[in-house]
This record gives sequence, structure tokens and C-alpha cells, in this order.
Amino acid sequence: MPVTRPASAGHLPDGREVRAVTLESDGLRAVLWDHGARLHDLRLAGHAPSLVLGAEAPASYDALLSTFGGIIGPVANRISGARFEIDGEAHEVEAGTNGHCLHGESAGLHLKVWQIAEVAPDAVTFALDLAHGEGGFPGNRHIRARWSLEGTTLRLELSATTDRASPVNLAHHPYWTMHDPRTWAGQDLWIGAESYLPVDGETIPTGEVAPVAGTAFDFREARRLDPDALPPIDHNFCLSAGPRELTPALRLSSRETGVALEIATTAPGLQVFDMRPVAIESEPTLHGHPYPHGAALAVEPQMWPDAPGRPGWPDIVLRPGDTWRMVSEYRLSRSGQAG
Repeated sequence: MPVTRPASAGHLPDGREVRAVTLESDGLRAVLWDHGARLHDLRLAGHAPSLVLGAEAPASYDALLSTFGGIIGPVANRISGARFEIDGEAHEVEAGTNGHCLHGESAGLHLKVWQIAEVAPDAVTFALDLAHGEGGFPGNRHIRARWSLEGTTLRLELSATTDRASPVNLAHHPYWTMHDPRTWAGQDLWIGAESYLPVDGETIPTGEVAPVAGTAFDFREARRLDPDALPPIDHNFCLSAGPRELTPALRLSSRETGVALEIATTAPGLQVFDMRPVAIESEPTLHGHPYPHGAALAVEPQMWPDAPGRPGWPDIVLRPGDTWRMVSEYRLSRSGQAG
């Protein structure tokens, strides 16, 4: 199979060029952009629409669309009060809504054009260097994201190194849909988590690690999704508090199309966001129509949010000489028995 050469996908609103790499296997076709090391488009053989939400052109990836499909960090999710301590030293980082830091704010990895470090017929590796002090985060850090295809499995390997102790929580931020993305209702969802993190009114974890049993967040048995029966979801599901092997974490499927997604990951957490506060109404999308509120689910294997200073939570501080690693596999299938 010949190596796919990077091709121009267009330009961002600020004029930066975005290049695309297309990977193909027997069952999948993935289009990756160097802007955000982003999964822009993913198609499964026998199912024409993209399985992820997105816009046609890079110029649309501003404001609300900026996170769609991108790698987020250096610390994904929330840092309450936009400050943390490492070894007794306080660090203040850029603050956004309500004075908290979300996805690194303007220093976020999803906003950057990465280097295309390696390209093979079935894989592409993006690389990015972050300078000490950018966004308030310590350490000169080197980030790599390797995407690869094998059959109907898309694999993502994330890694990071640093020359100073620094918090690291890298994540992929796709919006998944197994049917037409006008609503996530009607799909079936299973999550392999015994507990979750309740949040306050500003979506900051309260500190409690709560059992899912007896709550609306119990997906240990697959459930048909109904927005009228579920509260707003923007929560971390706790897969583990320690190191993990690659383990099944989530299954999302549609009886209408017969398409299913299974996610296996080494991450200790899984953030699920129901997109109810977000709508894409004016940009040309991959699906040819606007995305209404609650069109799809964002599912993000990651470390637990707001982890610094939380005793007993998975440690996100990366130290010199160590390498931070996380692997996730997105396993797609189609039963051919839709309905």
C-alpha cells in the first residue's frame, strides 16, 4: 500500500495552512489533520456518513468547533481556580469561564498546528513542542500522537516528556454518532465504570467518588438513551484509580444502522459530554446539515479532571526522565442487521 502524502486541507481564519493525511484499511478510512492532531473524518465500510462530527473546512474550526476531534491538553478538562501546586510551588495558569482553566485555554493543543513527524501507509505521527511557561504551565514538553489503522480498529497512542515536573492529561475530543447526528437519543450505551465524579454548578468535581449504582449515571448494563430520562452529562466515569491494561470502557451502538463503537483504553477515566449546551448552526458540516443541541456524545478517555491536590486520585504530574503514555482503541463494526 503506498504512503499517503500530506495534502493541503485549506487554511485557518488566521491564515495558517492545515495539512491532511488519509489512512485507509480494509474497513476504515480516516482523515487526520495536523491542526490539533485532529481526527477530522472517519468512515466505516458499508456506512456512508462520518462517525464523528466536524466541518468541511479548517476555516470553520474556530470557537465552538475548535475542540471537535482534536487532541486536548496539556491538561484536558478542568483545573479549578486555574492554579495548582507541585512540590509546594504554586503555579497559576490561564483562566477562562468562572475563573477556571479548561483544556489549557489559549495554550490548548487543539489550537496548534502540529508537525507531521512520520507517515506510513497505515499510520501517522504528529509531534509538538511546548515551551516552559506557555499558558502558565511549567516545563519544556514534547508531545506525540500516533494514529494507526488495522482492519476496523483506529488506535491512538499519546505520549509526553518534560524537563520539569508538570501536570499532563492528554485526551482526544471526538463527538461520536452511530446514526444521523440530529440527536443521540435512541442509541444504546454501555460504560464499564462502577463510580463517577459528581460536579458542582460550574462542572468542577465536588471531590466525591460516587457509586453509579442507583443513579442516572449507571450504564453497567446497556441502556437505550433518552434525553428526557437523563440529567445533563458532563462527567468523568472512573474506570480505575491506578495503572490499567487496555480494557473495554464503552460501547455505543445504533439499532437503526447496525453500527457500533467499542472503546478500549489504558486511561483511568472517561469523560462523557452530551453536547446539550452546544449547537453548530451556521458552518457547513460533514453531514450536510446543522448539528442541533445534543446531536452527539463527546467521549474522552483521560485522567481524572481537576486532579492536582486531590488525595487518592490518579496522579497527573509528569517528572523529568519519565514518559507519560496512554493508548486508546476505537473498534468499529456493523452488524448489517439494522432496525
